[in-house]
Amino acid sequence: SQLSIPETVRTINGRCYSNIFFWHLHAYATITRHLCAEPRSVLEIGGGLGELARIFKLVHPRVIYTILDLPESLFFAHVYLREHFPDAAIHTVMTGIDRLRTDADFVLVPVQCYPALYSSGPYGVAVSQGSMQEMPPETSKRYMRLVHEINGQNFYSLNYHSLEFVFPEEWRKVHEQRNVPIIVWDSLVDMETCWKRNGI
Repeated sequence: SQLSIPETVRTINGRCYSNIFFWHLHAYATITRHLCAEPRSVLEIGGGLGELARIFKLVHPRVIYTILDLPESLFFAHVYLREHFPDAAIHTVMTGIDRLRTDADFVLVPVQCYPALYSSGPYGVAVSQGSMQEMPPETSKRYMRLVHEINGQNFYSLNYHSLEFVFPEEWRKVHEQRNVPIIVWDSLVDMETCWKRNGI
């Protein structure tokens, strides 16, 4: 992105890349390889500026990308996404009873308006990276419940420390019946330990 902090940018084979771009590209590649190769809709919890949303939209122009975050963060996401996609339809939810627009490119949902997510139907994949560790345990559990209730298909998480994810029992049963993977990555424990802990 041309909005990257200059100190983070390196030139590789004549093209400029920021280090955070590779972080988000890793998440994108993991999601599309293991969970949903051609996502029609994505829900990201804690989307920050919208860097991952940008990558998804560049590769999958028809995807509807929804970000659930604090209102202040959504302001910056709106500016960032508008700068990169000047013609995109960006829908900002204003109340919890709003119906989400299915013709929007990006949907921005303030956390206090999360009930509006129930009007959208299942998402191809739900994502949380670098946000769950900022929440009290009870808050992260509420988000896990939300993902279960509105998604029920695929969940990808990349968080910074050993956060104990608690999957609803009925969610685990649904995934077992459908043989659909739940991907959780915890960078401070090895993959085998992480997968065993989450019953994967």
